[in-house]
Amino acid sequence: KLGFETVSVNASTILDYNAFQLTDPEVEAEALVVNIGARASHLTFIQDSGFFVRNISLGGNSLTQSLADSFGKSFGDAERIKVNYFSSGGSDQASTEVIEKAKNSFMKRLSQEITRSIVNFRQQKKGAAPKRILLTGRSALIPGLTDFLSESQRVEVAFFETGKIEIETLFNFL
Repeated sequence: KLGFETVSVNASTILDYNAFQLTDPEVEAEALVVNIGARASHLTFIQDSGFFVRNISLGGNSLTQSLADSFGKSFGDAERIKVNYFSSGGSDQASTEVIEKAKNSFMKRLSQEITRSIVNFRQQKKGAAPKRILLTGRSALIPGLTDFLSESQRVEVAFFETGKIEIETLFNFL
């Protein structure tokens, strides 16, 4: 309807890898891009020789479901509670305790899955451990996640900033 013509369709992990290549090609590779979506998280291990992908079935919906179970509410209501809490930064004392407990449990599970994935990557692909982790995806915005992962993984953790990609560079890349 808008007159756009599809040139190619790629999996999100390929897009994460390409975006990484475009953001700062001079930076040493050995990174892990963690795209935390609603239903799953996609881990893209990036090395000089290429990339390796692992998907884990843990995303923001698991946090929402935990809240729904704890509050005895529908999934939709729990999602509204979660979004409101994290965007406004507060709630009543009882709700805050439940949400913080669920958030901490989610972050711990995510960290465990990342650790397991790094171990598998190093054993299967003989790859080096990532020197930094870059987070992307809506669920990566959970307050305190970068600090928690940085401590538990003992590497630099930051948000993956694709805003550095210039449109002209993107079209030349394609």
